[in-house]
Amino acid sequence: MAPWKKTRTPWRDLQPVEGGLCIYTDGSKKKDRVGSAIVLLKENVETYHQYWRLNDEATVFMAELHAIKKAIEYISNNSILDAKIISDSIGINGPG
Repeated sequence: MAPWKKTRTPWRDLQPVEGGLCIYTDGSKKKDRVGSAIVLLKENVETYHQYWRLNDEATVFMAELHAIKKAIEYISNNSILDAKIISDSIGINGPG
C-alpha cells in the first residue's frame, strides 16, 4: 500500500532501537484539525502515550515541533538519563 494511503503504522512494524527509552513523536493536520502525539516504548513495549489537539490555525510543522517539545519535557520531568527521540520531521536549512 502506498504510504500516503496508509493511515496508521502499527508499532510492531517499527524496528526496535536498542537500549533505553524510545519516544516516537508525530504531528498531523487533516482538514483544519491539528494534533500531535508521543508514544514511549521500552524494550519495544508501549509504556505511555499522550496526544494533544492544537489550535486549528497551527501548521503541521508546529504540530511536529510541539510533539518533540513534549518529548523533551517528559524526559526532563521524569529525570530520564537514557532516551532517544524518534521523529519523522526533517530539518531544513535556510539559504546560504
